[in-house]
Amino acid sequence: APVADLTYQNKLNGQQITKDEFTALLPADQSNYVSIGVIPTCISDPGGARFYLLTDTYPTDAAIATAVTNNQSFIRFVHASPNAPGVFVRLVPTSSGSTINLVTSAAQYVMSVAGGFNPSVGSRSATAGFTTTSTGSAATTYNVEIHSNSGFTALVLSVPNVSFTPGKIYTIVAKGLLGKTGASGLAAVIVTHN
Repeated sequence: APVADLTYQNKLNGQQITKDEFTALLPADQSNYVSIGVIPTCISDPGGARFYLLTDTYPTDAAIATAVTNNQSFIRFVHASPNAPGVFVRLVPTSSGSTINLVTSAAQYVMSVAGGFNPSVGSRSATAGFTTTSTGSAATTYNVEIHSNSGFTALVLSVPNVSFTPGKIYTIVAKGLLGKTGASGLAAVIVTHN
């Protein structure tokens, strides 16, 4: 892995750090620290390239086995569109079934693109949890809808025909720029982890 400079709240805190210079925190100490941005070596402006470090929430094998029995999928949502407002996410079944309001408190962009991290590093997180996505063991197909209001009446993005299988772990990432088209336009990526 390459070396990196380390900043916290736009202050340089370490230079030329390699992966071997990091040590794992004890579980009791983890709540005392926040995730921070990693700026590539020799980049003096913390407004440059950023990488979001997300503390992963990954269910145990026992929780996954229970999820299969309960017809649940583990779904995370990460808002990575720098100019989109706080968003709300729901799953609308393509045939029968109930709509699932997945994100009901506005999910904010994970980090700013100018002037440093705003309001502060570690203030954003992924929305995650087990969601009942099926009435049986088979996958159920939904349209993933991303709205800019809690009443789900201001559609910003829709991803059609996404199947969620019980016991599977998914991350939905909203990315790109609102108002743009093509490769830089607002889009969503859905990743299956298991």
